[in-house]
Amino acid sequence: IMRVLVYSWFPVLATQQLGGTQQIVRDLLPKLAMAGIEVIVLCPAARNSELLASTANLRILPVLSDPFSKSRYPYHQQSDLHHLSTALQGVDVVWSIDRPFPLNIAQPVILRLDNFSYEGEVTSFMSFTWDVLAVVSSYLKNVTGAIAGPELWEGEPRPIIVIPNGGDTEHFAPRNPYELCQRLELRGNEPYILFPHRPDPHKGFVVALSALQKLKLLG
Repeated sequence: IMRVLVYSWFPVLATQQLGGTQQIVRDLLPKLAMAGIEVIVLCPAARNSELLASTANLRILPVLSDPFSKSRYPYHQQSDLHHLSTALQGVDVVWSIDRPFPLNIAQPVILRLDNFSYEGEVTSFMSFTWDVLAVVSSYLKNVTGAIAGPELWEGEPRPIIVIPNGGDTEHFAPRNPYELCQRLELRGNEPYILFPHRPDPHKGFVVALSALQKLKLLG
């Protein structure tokens, strides 16, 4: 039986999700377990939310310290490293989600990135503590491949592969926008640009609007 250790800085929640990556992980991990793969997930504890339930082949261990806490001290980091080194026993592959894996180990480390926009993702990539980089699009492969080109490595560059996000075609299906346009008082004969994220300043919503405004003035 293959054993996979998943290293996540975000708790794997049963319902409410912190972002697109966590939602994909929530859907994917039980399916890996059902396929006969033994999956161990190390993550922080959830705050006022329920974690994904463990099963025979899926163990969710909320033992990591909160990496975003202001009261994270060196002994928290030491505790994290201890849990990681213990969980690595008998593991075949490590899957790190958006973050650099902090140990030098014999097992191959797969780093998954779905963007190259935030500090955490860029830092995890530039740490080069990965053996395989899995990205969600050919665009990301081209960007990361240009940065980590052949001149960076002694010998063959580490592989960068594309694994697209799967889409739930039952949930995300074409809809008639007429009802939504009425509710939002939008005219149906004008083009609209949808920003596919929550309106959080850190997500670049204001920057996107500013860029569109400048493009409109230029046009």
